[in-house]
Amino acid sequence: MSEFKISRLRFSWKGEWATTTAYNKDEVVQFEGKAYVCLVPHNSTGFYTDLNDIFPKWELMMTGQTWKGPWTQFGVYSLDNIVVFGGVVYKCNEAHSAGANFNTDIDKWDTYAESKTWASEWVSSFQYGIGDIVRYGGSTYECTVSHVSAETDILGLEDDYTQVDDSTEVYWKLLQYGVQYRGQYNTSTQDSTQTRYKLNDLVKYGPSIYECIRGHAPSIPEVIDYGVYVSTAIAPFGGATVYNVTVASGTNQYGAGNKYYIEGFAGASPTLSLVRGTTYRFDQSDPSNATHQLLFSTTPNGVWNGGGTEYTTGVTKVGTAGTDGAYTQITVADDAPALYYYCINHSGMGGTAIPPGVSSYTVTPALTSIDEGSSVTINITTVNVDDATDLYWTVTNASDFTVNNGSVTISNNAGSFTVSPNSDAVTEGAEGFTVQLRTDSINGTIVATSSTITINDTSQAPPATYTTSAAANDIDEGSPLAITVTTTNVSDSTILYWTVSNADDFATSSGNFTINSNTGSFTVTPTADTTTEGTETFDVEIRIGSVSGTIVDTLTSITINDTSQGAVVSADYTINAQNNGASSYTLSGNDENGAVSGDNVSLTFTAGDVVDFIIDASGHPFYVKTQQTTGVGEQATGVTNNGAITGTIRWTIPQAGTYYYICEIHGVMTGTITVN
Repeated sequence: MSEFKISRLRFSWKGEWATTTAYNKDEVVQFEGKAYVCLVPHNSTGFYTDLNDIFPKWELMMTGQTWKGPWTQFGVYSLDNIVVFGGVVYKCNEAHSAGANFNTDIDKWDTYAESKTWASEWVSSFQYGIGDIVRYGGSTYECTVSHVSAETDILGLEDDYTQVDDSTEVYWKLLQYGVQYRGQYNTSTQDSTQTRYKLNDLVKYGPSIYECIRGHAPSIPEVIDYGVYVSTAIAPFGGATVYNVTVASGTNQYGAGNKYYIEGFAGASPTLSLVRGTTYRFDQSDPSNATHQLLFSTTPNGVWNGGGTEYTTGVTKVGTAGTDGAYTQITVADDAPALYYYCINHSGMGGTAIPPGVSSYTVTPALTSIDEGSSVTINITTVNVDDATDLYWTVTNASDFTVNNGSVTISNNAGSFTVSPNSDAVTEGAEGFTVQLRTDSINGTIVATSSTITINDTSQAPPATYTTSAAANDIDEGSPLAITVTTTNVSDSTILYWTVSNADDFATSSGNFTINSNTGSFTVTPTADTTTEGTETFDVEIRIGSVSGTIVDTLTSITINDTSQGAVVSADYTINAQNNGASSYTLSGNDENGAVSGDNVSLTFTAGDVVDFIIDASGHPFYVKTQQTTGVGEQATGVTNNGAITGTIRWTIPQAGTYYYICEIHGVMTGTITVN
């Protein structure tokens, strides 16, 4: 029996991975919660540089995760690192260095768990995460989209709150309504120290209590004759916001002439932003309003813009404009459209009462996949886009289309068109494209993009084939062996790639070559060494794309003749094996228990033994396996020339266990090997 050698143990633990360190094959390290085994000797540089090299130096042995605590700006994160941001726990799906804003790298994180996090009082210029809960004024809000809050306290949480300005970005939702009494209404100069009133704040002004309906930093308004301050953002409970209206000469978008002036706003025909659900009274008591009753319309300039009509929902008209007590009052409906104010008798006096909403666009394909040469309908839906508006479309992968751009006309906030990928005879596999919707022109701003639509490859081009041959079936160590690859339906100048198994026996174990006239060649050279390891075999794999790409052909079992001059390692036991027809192997020789003779007899050895099987069994490949199965799978480790039908199969037994010898083809030709 051979002596026990510690060098035969495969793996050794090296602890945490470190840079500028020499690592040897089969050494195991820990990095970011995972265990990796060294594939080739090397001096470490960066871990991911070594891991993702064209010839990887590490292989994942055991996965794991690492808790990194709260997410930090500019932190370095590795695959499967765990962080918390806001009320959400995230797991890293791509190694990266963080930026200043979490949202910049959001695609590099997966949601791992969700909860809520109390973040105290709202503050400006702070990164809030999903699930953060803050107190602002008398109310409580929950963050729904990660974001950096408004730049200054003067802008306030309302700057990010969708219900205030109908923004399409929803950053907060109201959890608990509340009010906060702020005492006497106060104004101050326009600087960084001025007071900001928040949504639902209560103030006392004169004999009345007012509630803030829009967050604002107040300025000193003008005083009207009955001694009450008027603010565009403050309305009394149960009453209306009062706007005093006068008429005077001025200039607006319609030209010069008489225009409406509204107290609290600068300039002629100012743009208002009436809040839906709120009541406003436009007081026209001033004599200058005579013959200029103020009305509303969904059309700019009202009836003076051909086809415009008066809007009457929630509108009350009292008295005669220009006389005491005359006013037009509107309670703005929750679903009110964009509105404009105008004069009953004169064109061009008014302006905007509720600005048009922000336009939005959606592109929805009728199908998720389509055959070459077929058509797919693309449906467009919009919000706040005028009828007869022309929008424009383009497609990605434009070379797959004869018509790859065009226009669509919107009617009732909808439109549609079709796209058709070309039918060709080129076999390129499934491809994908998206449809981009643009404004102004086919080179205009992209306002929406569809989901990916798959183009099914229905081409009839014949498939490529690959056949690999060698100049000989065996080769001496240190000698080159010519390999020829013959193809069909492969274009000239196509680059293919080759790799060899048993790469440790080669100084160069991969490379590439070029196909011309459906043929190409290269050479492989096993390393000449002084280690006597006996006859070995290797395979040559032909690949497309790269040296790690898809294998399209394999040339198997080329023999390397051992020409080394090192010391000969003799076997501890020799077993002769011949086939007895297709029913059994007839064995003769010795094992640990003494002489062996007979058909399919059992064998006994000890871990570390070297056993030579001398094979003479034409048509019955002899395999040493971990499972009693036919075929070439489940081969035992430490076996040289496994599957031979003639010659020597050497087995350096790595460890104790139950093994089997068995014919690749005939399952009855088998026996048990017990290793102690």
